[in-house]
Amino acid sequence: ILNGVTLEVLPPVLVSQSPGFVSVTFGGGTNGAISATFTNAPFAGFTGYGSTNVMLPLDLWSSLGPATEAPAGSGTYQISVPVGTNAPLYFMRVDSP
Repeated sequence: ILNGVTLEVLPPVLVSQSPGFVSVTFGGGTNGAISATFTNAPFAGFTGYGSTNVMLPLDLWSSLGPATEAPAGSGTYQISVPVGTNAPLYFMRVDSP
């Protein structure tokens, strides 16, 4: 439980030409924000999506915008979302074009 929100890490779904995450960590931010940090190839493009309902069709998940690579060229990316304590579960996913 992080900032009053239960995080659930699901096993990755392997897809051909998957982005291949090296590591994923979750942390709490200010005002109930949740962040996911992961590593991958430098200068790759990723977009985050989130939902309180894991059964919702993927095209209905909310876009969290592009993952930020910091510092540039490091291969370390972060996505943050202000969830607050009114969402007991929140699911995040990352896509690569």
